[in-house]
Amino acid sequence: MIDKVIKYANKEGFTVTRGGKGPSTISWIEERPYNVPDRIQLKKHNNPTHELLDLLHELGHHQIRKNYHAYCAKNPAVALAEHMEYTQGIMLYKRRKEYGVETVREEYEAWDKGMQIARKLRINIDSDTYRKYYTKSISSYMQYYGKK
Repeated sequence: MIDKVIKYANKEGFTVTRGGKGPSTISWIEERPYNVPDRIQLKKHNNPTHELLDLLHELGHHQIRKNYHAYCAKNPAVALAEHMEYTQGIMLYKRRKEYGVETVREEYEAWDKGMQIARKLRINIDSDTYRKYYTKSISSYMQYYGKK
């Protein structure tokens, strides 16, 4: 199943690498707008379903950012923080509460968009496994940004 999603990611312009040490991440070419596909790094998983879910989730972020103008209008604090980080190296804007709230909201949306991609590709995902995995992921974001 994951090969089908990797092929989809490649068609979207991403290079997918597997077995990373840190969390799964998506990156865009660092020029404005921040939505030009570059790579998706998947963390090392013992569970292939979790690796598949991470890939779908990261592609969900891409779906959200495809229309970057709409993304910026919906997430102005994130857009400003990324712009300041990439153009001036200033991380201050990522400390704002608005940034944390918008980030958590984007995480929710990326999980939903990832499931839409799975349906589009006709990949069945067990709903209980999906719910438990995304709950754990989103909970970690809520804890992290709740401390700020």
